[in-house]
This record gives sequence, C-alpha cells and structure tokens, in this order.
Amino acid sequence: MRHISAVGFDLDYTLAQYRPETFEHLAHTETVKKLVSSLGYSEKLYDLPFEWYLLTRGLVIDKARGNILKIDRHNYVKVRLVVQKEAVDGLPLIFLPDSRLSLLPCQIAYHGCRPLTQTERREIYNSASQAHSFEEPHYALLDTLFSLAEAQLFMRIVSLAEADSSILPPLRRACASPTPPGA
Repeated sequence: MRHISAVGFDLDYTLAQYRPETFEHLAHTETVKKLVSSLGYSEKLYDLPFEWYLLTRGLVIDKARGNILKIDRHNYVKVRLVVQKEAVDGLPLIFLPDSRLSLLPCQIAYHGCRPLTQTERREIYNSASQAHSFEEPHYALLDTLFSLAEAQLFMRIVSLAEADSSILPPLRRACASPTPPGA
C-alpha cells in the first residue's frame, strides 16, 4: 500500500443522478454539429429525430454491415431483449431491463432502422460454420449509457444514406462509388 498514491472510485449514480433525456439529447445535438461542420456530412442530419428511450446499453454496432445488435454471452444475436407488456397506438410498449419504458420493437438486430429478418440474422451472425468475435475494429461495443446517442445516430444515418447517399461526406461517396471520378 505504501506505493499507492491515490485511490479512485466510480461514482456513477451515487452522487450524480443522470437524466438520460437531457444528457443524450445534448450528446446527439453536439455529435450532429460535428458531423456536419467538421466531417462534411449533409445538413439533413439536423432533421434526424432523437428519441433517447429507443435504445439501451449493451448493444454492438457492426460497422461494416450497418447493423446494430444485441448479443448474449455466447455471441448469439438475440431476437428479443424484453417482453412486450402492452401496446400503445399499435406499437409495443416494452420495459427495458433497467425499468425504462421503450417503444423499440422487441427485435434487437437491425440494419439501420429496419429489423433484420430471422433468415438474415441467422445467415450473417448465427451460422454454425462461422464464429463471430464482435471485437474492434469491425465492431463497436456500446456498454455505457453515454453511447446511446451514438447508436441511434448510426442507425438513422445508415437508413438515410441508403435512401439518399448525398448525406455522406464527399470523400466517403467517392470511395463508395464504383465509377472513377470524371468518368
């Protein structure tokens, strides 16, 4: 102990009570500003809605495929995260493990904002012949409350880019284009 000069404690939720709707909205707003002003994304990103209650921590982003997933401890991509309790306006009202309400559909395997079908999910992730490690650099693990804005932006940008590739920065569009510049 004589070589230890300091001891630190993780005080999350002990002294500070987080308001996710406030904190995550701020993270979303500032991230969009940076994507547009510094990284060349379209100003259409300012129109993307942010609903802090749609996601929960413990998700995995598949960067290469544009998917967001919930996996179990055996690296199996889950179909359901929570149990549907009742419906509101035709959408399932569900309770997340940390007792927050969510209108997120029960499936937790998405390509952008579109749920993956069972067949897609099985072919990509749950094939017995191909094991996935879900590690960097191809995957991003969202294991804190502070990454929910990132996950939702990822989902919405993937969906928006598939509908309109002009929202991507010029360099990204050029790299993704099969046609050489000036052709």
